[in-house]
Amino acid sequence: MRTENLSCWCAALLAIIPTFSFAANDDEIRKLEEKAAFVRKATLPELLQKVDAQNWVFPVIYSQWHVHEVANEEERPLLNAQRSLGEALAIRLDEWAGAMLAADTFQENKEWSSRLIALARWLSHSSGYGNFMLAARCHDIATVGLARMVADLNHPLEGIAPLLQELDASWKRPQIRAAVLNAEVGTNLFSVAKAQAEDGHAYLERTWNDGRLLRLKHSNPEMQKAFDGSPPKGYETIASLVRDRSLRKEDAPIFLKKQAFFEDSHLAGASRPITTLSTWNAKWHEKFIVGFALQNLVEIKALLTFRKRVGSFPSKPQFTDEELRKQNDEIAAAQEMGIVIVSFEDTFNSPMQAAFAQAWEKHATEKTMSLHYTASRAYARIQKSLFFDADTEQQELQSGPTDSK
Repeated sequence: MRTENLSCWCAALLAIIPTFSFAANDDEIRKLEEKAAFVRKATLPELLQKVDAQNWVFPVIYSQWHVHEVANEEERPLLNAQRSLGEALAIRLDEWAGAMLAADTFQENKEWSSRLIALARWLSHSSGYGNFMLAARCHDIATVGLARMVADLNHPLEGIAPLLQELDASWKRPQIRAAVLNAEVGTNLFSVAKAQAEDGHAYLERTWNDGRLLRLKHSNPEMQKAFDGSPPKGYETIASLVRDRSLRKEDAPIFLKKQAFFEDSHLAGASRPITTLSTWNAKWHEKFIVGFALQNLVEIKALLTFRKRVGSFPSKPQFTDEELRKQNDEIAAAQEMGIVIVSFEDTFNSPMQAAFAQAWEKHATEKTMSLHYTASRAYARIQKSLFFDADTEQQELQSGPTDSK
């Protein structure tokens, strides 16, 4: 009798456990939907205030590919709810990018940049595919305000350096990206230890390229023969290109099982402009191979160095009367010999570019010889209100050509 009662009790318990699991899942999904609704209407200061007040931890957001191809079926509703929250933020970031562009005072630029960097810090606290995509977007938008701050000679540089340092966040390192890629594919495909080594970025690229080649090798029997050194007619070029690039010894079983991981979505054509929002549902794991370096940050650092060393941003070259006389004499003497010499200024794309080159000449080192080109490009873009984040740049390119020189 006791045995029968125990069996009935166990059966009842097993029936209840899934219900508790689904109930917990449903409750979490409901909370995520509420948070997404809040994100859709909140201002950025309101969002950051709620994050602090409620100690809100942003969830890990996997790619749509992971949800469909790797995750268990019972996990998918919760993972999709997390992705919906991330998409809501991606939409708001497009709006906040517009507000960042509209900022017209030093204080507004500082506030927007600081808040976006704080938002990125929160998003990236949990290591995930969508987390880093969104955090990188925050950083890129913040560069717009930071660039304007550096270019504003009416305000000191204090407070700018810490913000710039945050843009070189630790989550952008190869070993962190490798760990996210492993979570995405569902196995240890990438060695975190090797990614942490001195040449970690090159390791990620090499592993990714090997995986792509392996996928190509097994795409059809003819291609496999080409990889093995006995190419059918028409595959000779492929054979010569991959002779030294296929995986050595044997095709690693783990790579063979995960071949689908090495094919990303086709982002060209219909999906343009290529932005965080337009690619939210795409598979873009190669982004974690290439990394999250910001071109805008390269230009800002060059402009900052130029300002620190030169102290101003000249608009045209400055010559003494003696220098002008010498330059004109040299041009005249060359003309008498049939040689055409142009003035210093005419060797550059603009008077401002020439002025930056002239001002930088006495500060240049072997490593910084061309810094003035990068600095002058950044300053020109700022002055013309064309210093955009990458997503806005994509949208501008689609709507029509812009002059960012």
